[in-house]
Amino acid sequence: TLEVLKGTSRAFDSDVHALRAHKGQTNVARRLRALLHSETFPSEIAQSHRFCNRVQDAYTLRCSPQVHGISHDTIDFVRGIITTEMNSATDNPIVFAERGETISAGNFHGEYPAKALDYLAIGVHELASMSERRVERLCNPAYSELPAFLVRMVD
Repeated sequence: TLEVLKGTSRAFDSDVHALRAHKGQTNVARRLRALLHSETFPSEIAQSHRFCNRVQDAYTLRCSPQVHGISHDTIDFVRGIITTEMNSATDNPIVFAERGETISAGNFHGEYPAKALDYLAIGVHELASMSERRVERLCNPAYSELPAFLVRMVD
């Protein structure tokens, strides 16, 4: 959508993201720069707007690294929690045969996966929200200068 909406790629500048060096944000900005400034597939639109005089693009265009970045970091965090859970003993009681001991404890409690999955839902929601706003920008001629719903009327 950045290219179609004639947005600038300046918001993805590596120096900008070095000042707030969250892993996900930095990685998303790097990937966007690679796509928009690829020597294999150069972007004429991105290049023509790289140093344009527009003050700023819409939030959904220029904040992709920040929003998508934390969502990626969230997914990584949750993957760690769920991986630990999948490789854990959650029986109750827990039988330590080598010790000849049985202990009733709380490993069965689902707080870790529950909280992690709530956190994941928030992260995925943010991706969906940004995507919906970008689709609105594309389909609404007031924002995009494109035909409504990207369909030209034919007489």
